[in-house]
Amino acid sequence: MTKRQHLKNLMYTLRQHSPQFGYLEKRPMTLTNYSETEFLKRLHSGAHFESDCSETVTAVFKWSGFRDPNNMGYDGYGNSETMLNYLKHFFSARLANIGSIVHFQNPDHVGVVYQTSRIRGNPLIWEHGAPGIAIVPLSVEKQFHSGTVTFLSILKL
Repeated sequence: MTKRQHLKNLMYTLRQHSPQFGYLEKRPMTLTNYSETEFLKRLHSGAHFESDCSETVTAVFKWSGFRDPNNMGYDGYGNSETMLNYLKHFFSARLANIGSIVHFQNPDHVGVVYQTSRIRGNPLIWEHGAPGIAIVPLSVEKQFHSGTVTFLSILKL
C-alpha cells in the first residue's frame, strides 16, 4: 500500500469515528505521541480525542509514514502557518492529488484532499474544523473562509 493510500484509509477511519473528536487548539500536540497501532486501539475502544485541524493533519501524516508537514520533526509543535511556510504552493484544485494539504485563509485552517476532481476542480476535503471530522467539497469549505485557498504539495514528505 502506498503512503497516500494509507493516508486515505486513516482519514476514512477517523471520519467513521467523527463523534470521538472534540476541537481544541493546544500545543504541544498530543495525537502525535501515539503510534498508529496505539491510537487505533484507543479509537476503536471508544476513546475521545481533543485536537485542532493542524494537529489532526500532522498526526495522520505521521501514522502514514510521511515526514512532518510542519518540518519540525514531529516535536509536538506546528500549525497551519508552518505548513504553509514549509510546503510548495500551487493554486489549481485540478492539480491536487490525494493527500495534498489545503490551506484556507481567514480564519487559517488546513484540510487534506480526500478525493480528486480533475474535471470540476472541486475535490473532497477531509477536515477537522469543529467537533467531529468531515469530508466536504472544496466549494463548501470555501464558504467559511475569505482569502486565498492554497494547495500544498506533499512530494518532499
